[in-house]
Amino acid sequence: MNSINYIITGTGRCGTVYLARLLTSLGIPCGHESIFTCYGIDEAIVRLKKPIIVSVRSKEYDNNWLTDRYIEAESSYLSAPLLNHPLLENVKIIHLVRDPIRVIFSLCNEFGYFRIGKFPFFCEEKFIHEQMLEHGVDLKEIDDPYLRGTLFYIKWNEMIEKKCVGKNVLFHRIEDEIQPILDFIEQPKATQYFSDKRANTKRHCIFNNTIHDIPDSEIKDQLIEKSNQYGYNVLNQPKAPRMLF
Repeated sequence: MNSINYIITGTGRCGTVYLARLLTSLGIPCGHESIFTCYGIDEAIVRLKKPIIVSVRSKEYDNNWLTDRYIEAESSYLSAPLLNHPLLENVKIIHLVRDPIRVIFSLCNEFGYFRIGKFPFFCEEKFIHEQMLEHGVDLKEIDDPYLRGTLFYIKWNEMIEKKCVGKNVLFHRIEDEIQPILDFIEQPKATQYFSDKRANTKRHCIFNNTIHDIPDSEIKDQLIEKSNQYGYNVLNQPKAPRMLF
């Protein structure tokens, strides 16, 4: 049976595959959406009792990095609504965030999430929509896919913050140095580990979106406020093309 000691959560497109591979390289076998999926807690309980298989989406980009049949950690943005479940009472949580502009446009443009007329289409989108409804947010009421993605970024992170109150949690920006992660997993002196932050990224993509590509609205204003809280100055980001990681 899997014994989950660590959970990495966030919004998706924020580095969850990278941290799964990092922990695994340090001797903490970590799955990616292997336990917590769009099928919720009942399916997660079933999966906790089974040998782990890395998700198909992860294999598509990075092959199967796990050689262990059972895991000690799980990296999945789909775990967010379940973080205060009694099953996870003693689990240490890493709340992972990334530049919101990169997350939003990666979800919308690269993955095709939050599309007008077809939302929710993917299983993950249906899960997101259901969870947002439980928290009083109906993404279907928003007509623009980028505004849907923006509101998702804000509310999903806020949900994580609320569900982590009183828990052993580390807030970490993927752009920052990795040492706080090493300290949190009690391997502060580790020097050899997986370090490619582009894991699970389509490396040929060029990223050239900015906050100005999001329609002016109260939601956009909320994103600017949330970005400032997390230390991202989205108003001063360059407009020149940047590589997407």
